[in-house]
Amino acid sequence: MPALTLKGTERDREASHPLDLAARRLHRVFNDGDWGSGGRFCGAWWQSVPKAYRRFILIDDKPTVELDYSGLHAAMLFAEAGVVAPEDPYARCFPGDSSSDLRNMVKRAFNALLNARSVDSLSEMSGYDPDRTGMHRKQFKKHVIECFPEIHSSFGTGVGVRLQRKDSDLSECVMLRFCEVGYPCLPVHDIFIVYYALEADLRMIMRSEFQRLLGNGIGVTVKRSCISYDMSDGYIMEDIGSILQQTGPYQRFLSWHNQ
Repeated sequence: MPALTLKGTERDREASHPLDLAARRLHRVFNDGDWGSGGRFCGAWWQSVPKAYRRFILIDDKPTVELDYSGLHAAMLFAEAGVVAPEDPYARCFPGDSSSDLRNMVKRAFNALLNARSVDSLSEMSGYDPDRTGMHRKQFKKHVIECFPEIHSSFGTGVGVRLQRKDSDLSECVMLRFCEVGYPCLPVHDIFIVYYALEADLRMIMRSEFQRLLGNGIGVTVKRSCISYDMSDGYIMEDIGSILQQTGPYQRFLSWHNQ
């Protein structure tokens, strides 16, 4: 198994929360007593697993895959403006550089600007490295805003909590689609974890539900792939019969539970 590392601050933050495997129910959390603000699904144990370890989650003893909407809040604002969103909205800020660290800085600044009550009130940006961008923080903030002329008026308005209500409604629609066919779908806000063989189904459902609710397209990316297994050893079967016929510790648990 490859060694996994977490940054110090992230490790401390995630390790400070105990993992309660009995927490299997979701509830929605709204903001400031307003049904139109927030509403994201919270409370399940898999949402507390450090993200570096989520790929080890199994569903019915089967490996999983994790898919993520690409620039979800940006895509929602583009849809509201009647503009087709790019596959990766954040890439336009530094089109010649596709590195993940620079993209993450743009993403953090973008979302912080949406959640701020005014552009000037945003004085700090988490993880910002001026040496990496070649810009002072204020210049970088201005640069990000200028890269999104179609939705310029949304910055500094605190619109983020309203968009959280929309993305939580979207998450509900995705989960209900899987409930209809009897497969679990584990949400981590705008990320979804399913049995690995359902990757194409999840991608299609995520895209179609966004299109249905917002009338626009959106990119979907694989956030984390399942653990690498030797597919020739017969461990993984893609037919429903093999999924239902459990073996090993899980089957012993079921036998004990059904006594």
